[in-house]
Amino acid sequence: MALSVALPLEKARPHLASAIRLVLLLTVSKGLALAASIVIARQFDRQVSGLLFFVTGLVTLSLSFTTLGLTASASYHYARNLARRRLARNHQALLLALVVALPSSAAFGLLALAMPEARETGTTGLILAVTLTCFFAAIRQWAKTALAIEGQREWSLVHDGILFQAVLVPGLLLLPEKSAAAALIVLTLAAVIAGLPALWHAASYPHGPWILPPRRYAKRLLAIGLPAMAAQGSALLLNRLDVVMLGPLSTAGAVADYAVAMRLTYMAGLPGEIVTILLMPHLAAAAASREPARQWRLLKLTMVSQVFATGLVALPLMLFAGDVVTLVFGAAYLSAVPVFLLLQAGKLLTSAFSPALALFTGLGYSAALARTNLAAAVINLLLNAALIPAWGAQGAAVATFFSLCLMAFRYAAIARDLRRRGGAHAS
Repeated sequence: MALSVALPLEKARPHLASAIRLVLLLTVSKGLALAASIVIARQFDRQVSGLLFFVTGLVTLSLSFTTLGLTASASYHYARNLARRRLARNHQALLLALVVALPSSAAFGLLALAMPEARETGTTGLILAVTLTCFFAAIRQWAKTALAIEGQREWSLVHDGILFQAVLVPGLLLLPEKSAAAALIVLTLAAVIAGLPALWHAASYPHGPWILPPRRYAKRLLAIGLPAMAAQGSALLLNRLDVVMLGPLSTAGAVADYAVAMRLTYMAGLPGEIVTILLMPHLAAAAASREPARQWRLLKLTMVSQVFATGLVALPLMLFAGDVVTLVFGAAYLSAVPVFLLLQAGKLLTSAFSPALALFTGLGYSAALARTNLAAAVINLLLNAALIPAWGAQGAAVATFFSLCLMAFRYAAIARDLRRRGGAHAS
């Protein structure tokens, strides 16, 4: 009996070699993203840098909306079709996602016109560049999600951003003319070059002919996808809404300051992401175990590990923020230091719960998490509208800080509920 219980738990543990590869790929991905931010900050003036950061922020924000939730909900419909060997349906879902992503991407292209500095580069070229970049980003996001579901997590990380950044960084470095229009061309070409292999990889399986799904099945897919889009989109809004609102409400310099500060918070969060990768299989197994005492013990371990790992990098970065910003991005971005300190303070409040979100979702708290994300996004939106015109990037950072405080409070309430349930079963 002990053996029959132990075997599923052993299967839930990742192989050491696979975990090491994932950690290395994640480190490469974060390193390339940091390199791209450094190149944008150092190779271009603050106005062009702000424009590029604004466009990349729009592209990231578009990931939750361009496929109308078909990618976000793939963990349900794609995984079910895979388990039942209905491979043609997954092929149809991919084609439907591509069809709906094109007009959605064009909408984000029009949204880029909200930034005054962006309009100076040329309306038609700007719309085309943002539309194509968003469309091929949606393709990469589908490939990332589908390959992760199929167990190819290494390739999932490659298509998540490694290939795109690996093309973008040398392209910007070799650019002879450091203008906004030339940089947008490089950004678009990098998106296309990285998106085509992702499309080939996602569609290379013998799933059948390229046809759209029947109308009835398409409606079912969208009925699943739209709520997933609302849930994931509210969370992503919280991360990218500031950059998108800074564009029309403030200056390109404020966008650049905020983007640099956000990149520093991503650097500080790298150890925590490694903890998440290592603990994710254990959290999934605990959620399926129906053992509240075990779930609470693992939650405590997860929170302590996450706080230690994040603090190991975040606290030195906060103490020497001015020196780090000057060394990495240049003295022109010293105005980003107070923005970073506010953002990182808020991130520290929520970082303890980052890996545990998978456990919360597996235990049925997904609706509570969605409500929390939506409330935080609304608060962020209102505070941004009030503070950004007067305070620029620092106003956006204050808005994010209060939104993260709300999220940390709600996550702590869920953790207390798990503690109560775990203590009751332990006694």
